[in-house]
Order: sequence, then structure tokens, then C-alpha cells
Amino acid sequence: LFQKEKECASDSESGVTGNVTKDHHPILLNTIATAAGCEPDSILDLDLRSEEFMKNSSVDNEWITWSAHTHGLLNSVAAEDALVDEENIRLAICFDNEECGSESAQGAASTFTEWVLRRLAAGGTQTAFEEAVGKSFLISADQSHALHPNYKEKYDDCHRPDLHGGVVVKINVNQRYATTGTTHAILKQIACIAGVPLQVFILHSFRLFFFF
Repeated sequence: LFQKEKECASDSESGVTGNVTKDHHPILLNTIATAAGCEPDSILDLDLRSEEFMKNSSVDNEWITWSAHTHGLLNSVAAEDALVDEENIRLAICFDNEECGSESAQGAASTFTEWVLRRLAAGGTQTAFEEAVGKSFLISADQSHALHPNYKEKYDDCHRPDLHGGVVVKINVNQRYATTGTTHAILKQIACIAGVPLQVFILHSFRLFFFF
């Protein structure tokens, strides 16, 4: 985001600048400004991507969105005959406002998904939607924290996600995640067929008593 003219004067006493000059290293800002053909102090804010590198406030959401669409949905229909005998509907659904609780009109906790699915099932019987939901499988995807080497004692021995160790399946005693015994078993079979290793993360045992 750039400003054509300086609409906000800098306040040397308060440190208010109206741009991102205090938020990022000068070398980075100079590089961006040179590529954009502007002065560094004309940059109001930025979401930055360079090949596999991303710098923004929601990198976990960006990564999952890219994974779900590019390596999930699109690759699943890459073959010409992928949908010839398909009886199911494949969906990759991405929402806004996850960082503030997903309860906005367009968030994951809204009724948007239900409305879309009901319209897709509108041509069937009166119970087509309810029947389809019962036969469906949902993966709620996000990124997980890996084992912090300085705080190994905070993790259970069998629940220590390693970098590049595989997809992390998170389990919570209060059922705050989509993982249950049934969904985990199905996911294990899918991962086995796809050759994808899984890791399990459960909150450390000594903290579980707070949930009961």
C-alpha cells in the first residue's frame, strides 16, 4: 500500500510516521521501494512474498490456503478423467477473520458454508443436505507450533512435533479441534495411501486437569 502524497506529517516527538519505516529494516524497505519506483516513506503497509518466502501478519493462513487449493483441490482434479465417475463434491473453503475468532459475517463460524452446501443439495430430496453432511469428511486446517528446544519439558515425549516431521494432528480434551477417534482413524488411512507422515500433538498431561 502506497500513498501518492504525504497526507500525514511525521511527529518526531511521538514517533508517529503514518508509514512502515519503523516496522521493517531499511534495507528491505529500500529494496521494495526501488522495485516499486517510490520512496521508502511512501510505503504505508505491506504483505510480502518472494518465491517460498512470505512476510505478513497471517502467514499460517496463507500457507494453508495455498496448500488446500494448489496441492489439494487442484491436484486432485488434474487428470482429465478425474471427475468422470465422481459422485462427491470436493470443496476447499477459505475464510476471513480467523485471527479474531472467525465470528464475522464471512468467518468460519458464520452460516456461509451451510448456505452454500444447502444450495448445492437443493436439487435432491428434502433431506439431501442432512444426508450429505452425514457422509462428509471435514478437515479444519491450520499450522502448528513445532517443538521449542528451550522448553522441551513442556511437551509429552510422544507429542513433540518436529520441523519437517510430517503433518501435525492436534487433539484437545475439550474437543476444540475437529479430531475425534473416528476422524483421526480416517485421516490415518488417507495419509497412508498418500504416503504422508503424521505427527500427533496433545497438550502436556500436567495441564489437562484445568480442563475437567
